[in-house]
This record gives sequence, structure tokens and C-alpha cells, in this order.
Amino acid sequence: MAEPTLRGTRIEEGRRRVNVWIDRWQRGIDAEESFRRIHQYYYPLVRSFFAKRGFAEEEIEDLAQET
Repeated sequence: MAEPTLRGTRIEEGRRRVNVWIDRWQRGIDAEESFRRIHQYYYPLVRSFFAKRGFAEEEIEDLAQET
């Protein structure tokens, strides 16, 4: 079994944290802060998804914005 890389460890830790924030948000515990953290985690991933598919910067901003 391969040793986890530093990057792999960071990704796993990020996923664990976002799962905690999702749980807190669903329970209504500090919902605004939890949602802000969830958005902060996924924002770069969502932007990258649309950028790789050729969307214009303005469209990417609209699609990835916090609502």
C-alpha cells in the first residue's frame, strides 16, 4: 500500500472539514458561517470545472457565485 502524499493528506483533511461544515449547516448550527466555509472550499473547484469547459470569465463568476 502506498504512503499517502502530503497533497493527498491535505485533500482528505479538507474533505473531512467540509463534511463537518455540511453537518453543521444541515443542523442549523452557525448556518451562515458553515455555508461560507462550504462555499470557500468548493468555489475553486466549481470555477475550474467551468473554465475547463470554455466558459467566459463573466459566466464562470455568475455560475460560481455564492447565493
